[in-house]
Amino acid sequence: MTVSVLPRLLAASFLALGLVCADVQAADAAPGDVSFSFLQAEDAEAQQGTTTEATQDVDGGSDLTSVSNGDWIRYDQIQFLWQAPAMFFQVRIASGAARNVTGTIEVRIDSDTGPAIASVPVASTGGWQSWTTPTVALTRTVAYRHDVYVRFVSAQKSDFVNVNWIRFL
Repeated sequence: MTVSVLPRLLAASFLALGLVCADVQAADAAPGDVSFSFLQAEDAEAQQGTTTEATQDVDGGSDLTSVSNGDWIRYDQIQFLWQAPAMFFQVRIASGAARNVTGTIEVRIDSDTGPAIASVPVASTGGWQSWTTPTVALTRTVAYRHDVYVRFVSAQKSDFVNVNWIRFL
């Protein structure tokens, strides 16, 4: 068993027990494994419908804002470590949307219409700069190179989420 597998097994154990998923640090990653790396939302290769703003999140920088139904971002050719495939998706989000405005962040690989490999429900976090980091299990493990599509879906037309970064574990 490689060292890079151990944090994922711990995370899987916490999730299976219904506990909060452990935060795996990028320093735990094997060389060349971007599945532990943060992908800044504003660094996507392509996007539709979003804008950026300065964030008040702990690490500073920018976040995506004005995110509403039908918007999306895409990262090209993300390399996932084949020896320890990604099993979880993590996203740094904030929402100041009204209580009746909710949505979902869908993650798809290789096509924006392909099957979703992760789905994160989004409701108000108490403010557009009030950040939280949900972690969800992937519907399948992911290895090798893939284009990653992040789609934003809501039954309402209003903006429902800000996004700082995403990460696969």
